[in-house]
Amino acid sequence: MSQPYYCLNGQFIEKEKLSLGINRAFKFGDGLFETVRLVNGQAQNFSDHIERLTEGMKFLKLQFDENFDKIIQLESEQLIRKNKQFKGGVLRIYVYRAGLGKYTPQSNQLEYLIETEELSENNYNLNDLGLRIDLAESVSITPSKFTQLKSLNALPYVMASIEKEKRLFDDLLLLNDDQQLVEATSSNIFLVKKNELLTPPISSGCLSGVMRKRILQIASSVGLNSKESTISVDDLLEADEVFLTNSISGIRWVGAFRKKRYFHNWAKKLVEKI
Repeated sequence: MSQPYYCLNGQFIEKEKLSLGINRAFKFGDGLFETVRLVNGQAQNFSDHIERLTEGMKFLKLQFDENFDKIIQLESEQLIRKNKQFKGGVLRIYVYRAGLGKYTPQSNQLEYLIETEELSENNYNLNDLGLRIDLAESVSITPSKFTQLKSLNALPYVMASIEKEKRLFDDLLLLNDDQQLVEATSSNIFLVKKNELLTPPISSGCLSGVMRKRILQIASSVGLNSKESTISVDDLLEADEVFLTNSISGIRWVGAFRKKRYFHNWAKKLVEKI
């Protein structure tokens, strides 16, 4: 459910009065965003989200205040209180290049928008039924420095999601040009093979996910050795477990890929740690 206030460049504005106009985010996808999970009204892994956001802003050569991280944290907390978002929810932060121009910007200053959204569940919970997944046929990923950014241009994932709905799967996995597994439509992917946790490296073309980072940090606490490794379709068929991760859903375990079936014992242990 949408909330009654937004924060636009530090100003709290009622939903009905919000006007963004035709900006560079709309015209060129010239910006980035972060999607942060709220539990009991508290932003989870917030520092990791802001770190990724500021690194992306530097890459896009956006100019921003040296205290941007503190400003965004303060205004996010104020917006959460103003919208009475004290249970489960989502906090979204959008940053985009200010001004007009065409491909050549007239300015490198940034503008930003913060919003919140309610969720029906407060805590991270593992899905009851395993996901049915397959490989995307209409979309592939070509790795570059841009693929690790959470940018406002998400067309490959939009098109893969449309294909997912048409083919009646819970999710689809995207391959890169070398036929290596990259990620799902909105999640990073992990495999467990013989007590070893594997996930594709950033160089494969996947997003540098915040929940991905968290899973790699806590894997050893449940008895798993973890590493980043290129993953093939054969690896997927040989895995004991497969699960998908993102900051909002946490962990979603996969039950089936084609005729292969999977367990979710490790996923159960990990979801208790995140």
